Amino acid sequence: MEIFERYKKNRTENNHEEVVRNSQRLFQLKEYNGEIWLTYENELVCPCSMLKDEPVNAVCEMRKLYIERTPKLQRL
Repeated sequence: MEIFERYKKNRTENNHEEVVRNSQRLFQLKEYNGEIWLTYENELVCPCSMLKDEPVNAVCEMRKLYIERTPKLQRL
């Protein structure tokens, strides 16, 4: 195998491993206010109990919860 081919293969493998590590870091579960929540980049997204809802209703609820948790000064 040529040096270039080995480099390309190693780079592809390393990129995949980095994506896996990032996905594990970005998407987590966290306890908040007595419930388990889905998080993205350590930010609360939605409580797991909401996952049984219809997608449109779930998104509306996520937006509502986000607005409630965002300080009023940031909303201006």
